[in-house]
Amino acid sequence: EAPYAGETSQAFAVGRELPGVQVELLPLKLPEDVKPLEVLGSRKAGIELGTLKITGLCTDEARIGIIVGRRNRELFVYGRLVSLQLSCNASGALCEALEQLLLQVTGPWLMQLLLVAKPPHGVVGVAAVRLDEVWRLAKFRNIDGPSSGEDLCRDRRIILLCLRELQKHATRFGFSEAEKPRALHLQATPFSVEAGLQTPTFQLRRDQLLPRVDHIIESLYDDLDCSPKSMYQEPMVQRRGFFSFAKKTTSFQTLEGI
Repeated sequence: EAPYAGETSQAFAVGRELPGVQVELLPLKLPEDVKPLEVLGSRKAGIELGTLKITGLCTDEARIGIIVGRRNRELFVYGRLVSLQLSCNASGALCEALEQLLLQVTGPWLMQLLLVAKPPHGVVGVAAVRLDEVWRLAKFRNIDGPSSGEDLCRDRRIILLCLRELQKHATRFGFSEAEKPRALHLQATPFSVEAGLQTPTFQLRRDQLLPRVDHIIESLYDDLDCSPKSMYQEPMVQRRGFFSFAKKTTSFQTLEGI
């Protein structure tokens, strides 16, 4: 799709129901210790959230496992219920909605994005990238990247650069603290239909994908546990025409078997 620009909620707007079709929002049943769900500033935008019940189609009634919003008669489709996970600050994060928006607004270096949320740190991600575009981004930022694609994806300067690109857009489009990505792993291998990691409509198959990347996700959270500030929050300092960092740390493992 073309890059999105405008009110955040409009990225998920799908119009109104067809004549003869009735759309009913069913309330979300969340645990008592979890805050009421808000997706990308939906409450501030006056959008009511719920799951979906439709009548008037070829079947008498259909309940669909997606989270939708309604404002007056306008409908918004945010993402599948299976991608709703507990994040930080006792808040939920609808990861699929975050993935879709970031893919629309981030540059061409980002090919696919899988986000996962877990308390207390929040959201981390695995990004499939286009190496030539990552090279171009690094060059634009005056970073001399490694010679090979695998080393490029493991270079800590490149990881932080891409993470901050995501965080920049997350701030611009009103992500809450529970929705902003905190750590990132890069890989050049896409999540393909042939590998069973995408549906024919190009949605990520989270049931197949999450077990494959579980060790990577855990390593991201382990790094946040060990050094939440030095690993991902060091300031980027420009010195003599290039960007450098105060410390060096071990890079992430590459994704194998995909």
